Amino acid sequence: MKSANSVQKPHRRYGWILAIQGLWSLTLLALVVWWGSLLFNQARRISELEKLGGVSIEISDAQWLKTERMLLAESSFFFFALFATSLLLFWLNWREIRRSRSLHVFFASLTHELKTPIASVRLQSESLGEMLEAARLKPMSVEQNAQAETLLNRLLSDTDRLENHVERALELARVEGGGKLLRQEFDPLPLIREQLRRWKSTYPDQLETEEHLESVMILGDPVAFQMIFRNLLENSLKHSQMDKVKIRITAEPSGEQAIIRFLDNGKGFAGPARALGKLFSRGANSQGTGVGLYLVQELVERMGGKAHFTGQPHFSAEIILRRGSETQGPRHV
Repeated sequence: MKSANSVQKPHRRYGWILAIQGLWSLTLLALVVWWGSLLFNQARRISELEKLGGVSIEISDAQWLKTERMLLAESSFFFFALFATSLLLFWLNWREIRRSRSLHVFFASLTHELKTPIASVRLQSESLGEMLEAARLKPMSVEQNAQAETLLNRLLSDTDRLENHVERALELARVEGGGKLLRQEFDPLPLIREQLRRWKSTYPDQLETEEHLESVMILGDPVAFQMIFRNLLENSLKHSQMDKVKIRITAEPSGEQAIIRFLDNGKGFAGPARALGKLFSRGANSQGTGVGLYLVQELVERMGGKAHFTGQPHFSAEIILRRGSETQGPRHV
């Protein structure tokens, strides 16, 4: 019950903030209407007094029309300025509220994502410890060796999952905090092949790749590029809903650009393609955090490139980066 209350309190606070903002907008509207009607009444009384004071009807009417136009123009400008400002504040508040809600969901999901592999690592470590303790007294059989190898592979897999979650959270904090990237010339192919080697050894029965990689030098941050490629791989493994994930990867030069394409055989993304790459954007049944593809897009753009995603019929990504034209030292961007 306590946890439910802790989840509901922020939502009630957001509701109060929006209610106060709406009340303030209505108050401004009421003030504008009241001041406008007051000024019109005062101007009309002045016009009537001028007529009683001997001012000709033609001059008084002309002065009234001039005053009326001025009041209408100034009142309209004042009203629209206040109304536009209120709408802007309302939109900014609403955006921050949605972002804050998404952060709550993200940290709750991240906590769950971390808790599961941590518990698994603990359990498998204890099992391996017991098996090693028993092996001191009696050599392990072939079956026990196979079981130990399975536990070790699971342990490595869960460790990779933990490492990926932590690195993604740290990279999100760095990106959102305005952290700088290096801009240097490097060859992405060894980084791609190293990532594929690691993931294939971790998921030997789940991952199959087809590679068509041409040698090309690009400008960017090698560490950020590894994060980009790792997030694409993890996205396909986690969301393709396939027992055997097949990924086709191509890299080729195109004029002054290098194009890297990534396509899997999964069931794709049911939502609009424009939602892919948005921060905390997730599918209806997704168990992810909605951060992976956002980091891909942000990091690519910070390296001066572009990232395009499609969700149907399968998930695909096209990464366009600038080619290196000459060897140059690293610099921050």
